[in-house]
Amino acid sequence: MIANRMVYAAAAFVGFAGATAFLEGAGDTAATHALEQGRPLPRGTEAVATLHKEAGADRIVQQHGQFGASELDVRSKARRDEILNLYRDDKIGSSSDYSRAAEVLLQSSELEDILLAHDFALAALSVGDHSARWVSVAATDKIMAKLGLKQRYGTLYKKGKLYPVSPSVTDKQRRVMQLRTLKESRQLERVAKAVAPKRADTDGFVQIPAH
Repeated sequence: MIANRMVYAAAAFVGFAGATAFLEGAGDTAATHALEQGRPLPRGTEAVATLHKEAGADRIVQQHGQFGASELDVRSKARRDEILNLYRDDKIGSSSDYSRAAEVLLQSSELEDILLAHDFALAALSVGDHSARWVSVAATDKIMAKLGLKQRYGTLYKKGKLYPVSPSVTDKQRRVMQLRTLKESRQLERVAKAVAPKRADTDGFVQIPAH
């Protein structure tokens, strides 16, 4: 299963099979059936909202220097496990569920988790939750970096510098997607360097939201 997802990931994020990767990763859940049949999705769960709030609170605590990237990673993995349990139990179904769960999984340093974060963001976008747009592109950039490839959109920094960016995405497309241009992203390198000691993940990556 993991090997198959790696193959789909590599294909999807260099532009060959994005839709296939999402459909293969979506799983045979009640929420998926609801989407296919045009029925309303379940309301967001309190558990997902709580995990999302905890993830945000941990980021704030980390920025104040109360714990580092390694402890954040341990706490993120615990939340990841809870999110995955909710997902397997078909308790993730509304657009807000998917969007919040994607943000939680984006904190992970594991490729499989980041792939699922991207899947969740696509699910949220497919039912009209545009707040998941940034998470979807941030997950794409992080996946590309984990695969040893250049990022596409310019959300990722390492050691105070913008991580190498592929020329395949233009600034015009970034503007359409309400993202920063490459010039604007490079202007934030000083910010990325300043926050890296408190915000970098275990791989040394920093991502600065577009909003």
